[in-house]
Amino acid sequence: MALFTSLNDGVFPTLSDLDAVRLIGSSFESELRWLKNATPTVESSKSAPIGALGSNRLTPSYALYGSEYTEVNRNLVSMLAVKWLMAGDYQTFTCCQNPLAKLKPESFQRLHALLVEICPDPEAIYALLVAIVVNDVGKNEDLARLVTNITGQTFQNHDDVVYAAAGEHFFPSIGAIEPTLRSDLLLGLELGSRFNTAQFAQAECVTAKPREHINHERQKSCFCIK
Repeated sequence: MALFTSLNDGVFPTLSDLDAVRLIGSSFESELRWLKNATPTVESSKSAPIGALGSNRLTPSYALYGSEYTEVNRNLVSMLAVKWLMAGDYQTFTCCQNPLAKLKPESFQRLHALLVEICPDPEAIYALLVAIVVNDVGKNEDLARLVTNITGQTFQNHDDVVYAAAGEHFFPSIGAIEPTLRSDLLLGLELGSRFNTAQFAQAECVTAKPREHINHERQKSCFCIK
């Protein structure tokens, strides 16, 4: 519970990014172990990642494990982004963004205010970090097979796997959340297993043209890229 203690004491936002990554790594060791062998997303770059942690400018996964793991890097940067928002660190949050499309300071402040509104205390911030760390572990095919063997279920996507694995108590971090927030997190995982809100918002799962086998009601609910 060292991570929760650092949140409760107000220390977490003041840590260096390298120290924060190490703290997260020790707190979520079991969950990150699954992420090490998760299948990278299709949009992941094939080029070598560029790190920025410490004097050796390491990536998060290299700082923890001495090797590059795409999904570990993506996951830990997401958690660092929470830290930057908590600290009001606009410079770090936007330092790698295209100057022509850089997030404006006022938009960053709105994100900061939203975080404070929805996560007003250390317990809620911890629950958010847990939600982040388990989000993509279902991309690990070994975990999917293991959960299938236990439950007899077959899964359509990695969100299905995460929800089923959480139900089988695979993730110690979820058990450490206080009961009300844990219930909310599990409800969110259940919703995510049925409807990917993030992909919907980003129009990732759209059809180029309506197809004959798609019924009328489904066509009405789809975006169409021309």
